[in-house]
Amino acid sequence: MIKKATINMAASTLVLLSCFVANSAWSWGPLGHRAICDMAWRAGDAVTKDRLSASAKRMGYKTFATACLWPDHIRSKKKYDHLKPLHYMNVSRGLSEIPNNPCRDAHLKKPRCVLSAITYYEKRWRDKSLSLRQRDEALLLMSHFIGDIHQPLHVSFSDDRGGTLKRVIFNGKVISLHRLWDSNILRCKDNITWRKLGQNLYRQLRGQEVTQRSPLAWAQESYEATQKIYQNIQRPLPESYCSEFNKIAVDRLGIAGLRLSAVLSGPR
Repeated sequence: MIKKATINMAASTLVLLSCFVANSAWSWGPLGHRAICDMAWRAGDAVTKDRLSASAKRMGYKTFATACLWPDHIRSKKKYDHLKPLHYMNVSRGLSEIPNNPCRDAHLKKPRCVLSAITYYEKRWRDKSLSLRQRDEALLLMSHFIGDIHQPLHVSFSDDRGGTLKRVIFNGKVISLHRLWDSNILRCKDNITWRKLGQNLYRQLRGQEVTQRSPLAWAQESYEATQKIYQNIQRPLPESYCSEFNKIAVDRLGIAGLRLSAVLSGPR
């Protein structure tokens, strides 16, 4: 009886764990989001830095980089359930280009995926008729979603839920393709901190001209990277996989930070 109960408990734990893994794979992990926002903060002028730091403190965070995790921190709160689909955009497999679809509810004019969420919350952030709290929330949502749209698996296929249902063997462990790209792929070379990564990205890219200012173009870039990722899946993944694809992931972080900095430094 004890053995049976133990087995049932273990099985239940595995089910709960699998649900947690699937539901938590919504965005770059803390390392990626913090690095993007840290880089964007570093690229700002003094006024922009003060403005971002003030918003972060009002939201209960010490830095703008850590505040960019707020959209993930609130995902367990029912009042924010409407934000869950806004971290990603899934499309039908086989499309060569992302359709020019605003993902917007025609009646309520609300965003329905990451593509339209970026523009929607940027407008709210700039809307001075809204309360300071509403604008602070909009700032963090916009910044977080700009990070998300640059994660390849956040612009992916609907039939496997953006890779959350696709299992691969990485370093001898079974893991979802989505989680691999959210977090593990960034740490395959060393256990770098978000401050160091943000600083490295800033040093490498500061002064570079921002290209492609349209979220649709950003989504297309991620989708093309996703297609390449799916073309190179083996079971198990070869030892060279991480070193090969780490550069793609880090490049996506850098361009996300560069583009976010351009938005944050724009007219207010």
